[in-house]
Formats: sequence, structure tokens, C-alpha cells
Amino acid sequence: MVKFSLSFFRKYFRIPKGIKLCWCILVERSEGHEQQRLGVMLCGTDKVIDVAARCFVQTGLPMYVSYEAVPAVRKAEGDSVVFTDGDRRIEVAESYVSDIYFRCVYSEELQYQMLI
Repeated sequence: MVKFSLSFFRKYFRIPKGIKLCWCILVERSEGHEQQRLGVMLCGTDKVIDVAARCFVQTGLPMYVSYEAVPAVRKAEGDSVVFTDGDRRIEVAESYVSDIYFRCVYSEELQYQMLI
């Protein structure tokens, strides 16, 4: 299982140790609609990792789709992990990151987890 940590994202995306990472709620806006997802902020920059999309996005650009990153606090609650910023809340399964990334990172378990 892929460990659900900021250090995993640092290694996976090759982020230098000098750049601080923190959890965030990524707010995507388009045509009056708003969607919230889990993100990892590269503090001091306008770059954020969209965890579900496995890619970087840039905040603050006035485009058709715009992004805002709101720093969040991570808290384990049973089999879930909850991210909150006071007003917003995202709850994901403890296996969330593993479910998305397990085929992207080699591990001994990989050969047994994948179906052919």
C-alpha cells in the first residue's frame, strides 16, 4: 500500500527538500460551478498537486478553469482521513492515495494487486 504522506508526494513528483509541502483543499471553479478536491501545496509558490489527477495545477490565473488552494489540517478518523480548513471539509478513505497511485509506483505487492 502506498503511504499517505507528504514525503510520498515529494518523492513521486521529485520536489526538492527546500520547498515546504502542506495539505490543502483545492477549489476548482468553472462557469459558476465549484468542485473541491484534495491537494498538496508547494508553499511559497502558486503550484499545487491535484492528488486525484496526479498533476500540478497553478492557482490564481483568471482562466476558464481557475484554482484556489486553501491550507488544510489533516486528521485521522477511524478508517478515514479528514482535511478541514474551518469552512470546508474533505473526507477520504485511508486507502485513497494508494487506490490512485498504486499502479504508478513499484512495490513487491504490485504483482499481486493488479489483475491481468
